[in-house]
Amino acid sequence: MYVPRTHGVVVRCFGCLELITLYVAPLDYEAWLTGTHAQDVFPYLTDGERELLISNTCDKCFEEMFPEEEEEEWYPEDDSDYAIDPESDLFEYSNDWYVD
Repeated sequence: MYVPRTHGVVVRCFGCLELITLYVAPLDYEAWLTGTHAQDVFPYLTDGERELLISNTCDKCFEEMFPEEEEEEWYPEDDSDYAIDPESDLFEYSNDWYVD
């Protein structure tokens, strides 16, 4: 659905002090000002544009503050990294492990 984005909102980033103009639908902007969540009222804006409205932080400054971390491998490389041998009987369930 096409949303006419005729209302210009000028936002200054707190980090770099750059002025950025976002164009939104006037009724959406009014709904946001009265408490509707930005992700609900501005689905046509990018995540970075919504963050700019919410926190006055542009994409570039946000990435500098919270750089993406590389995911670490959480699983063992080989069987020798296990504390208990996965082939042992300790991995079998028995009824005496449960308390009623």
